[in-house]
Amino acid sequence: MFVGSPAWIGLLVAGTLAFAWYPPADLIRPDAGMAVLVLTLVMWLSPKLATFVNVLSRPAERRSFGGTPRFLASAACETVFSLLLAPIMWFGHTLFLARLPFTRTLGWSSQMRDDHAVPVGLACRALWPYTAVGVGSIAVLAATHPAAIPYALLLAAGLALSIPLAVISALPAVGAALVRYGVGRLPEETEAPAALRPLALAAMAAAPASPPAA
Repeated sequence: MFVGSPAWIGLLVAGTLAFAWYPPADLIRPDAGMAVLVLTLVMWLSPKLATFVNVLSRPAERRSFGGTPRFLASAACETVFSLLLAPIMWFGHTLFLARLPFTRTLGWSSQMRDDHAVPVGLACRALWPYTAVGVGSIAVLAATHPAAIPYALLLAAGLALSIPLAVISALPAVGAALVRYGVGRLPEETEAPAALRPLALAAMAAAPASPPAA
């Protein structure tokens, strides 16, 4: 598990540098490379796609997610977001592992689950190495072998867009808009589970009574 993240980032960096110095035909067979890429994507996305098919094939499940249009919109947004987020997480894991031998005290803090925005300055300070690797890889390929850019974007796009992705995805207005249109809706939001209904009644009973109207 710990080798996987550095391996993906190493593939991006080493592959970009190799293509900058050598012709692609000397590095990889196109047919074999495409087969490996397709196989990797199938292994990566098959659990997600199986879940999508399972929900779409059952009317009750589709309704619990807000209906077919909302579910398809949610699935598309989640897939794009996860594809962009994965390289960012891999780069973060790689930095964490690279710093281990050189840092006396090192912590892995818990996630911040409260609502909060991410200022642009904070995102730039935290994510500039991610952006530099992503933009640098795309720039090197654009100057040497532009045909390789679509394949590199699977890893480089998320890194290059890490700063705006962090800022935009944390905006309260974006989250409110998704909730308003039902994108990302869970079945528990459509209908409260039976086990939680007594808790809702208890919360209503414990709430202070409204003052009488004047």
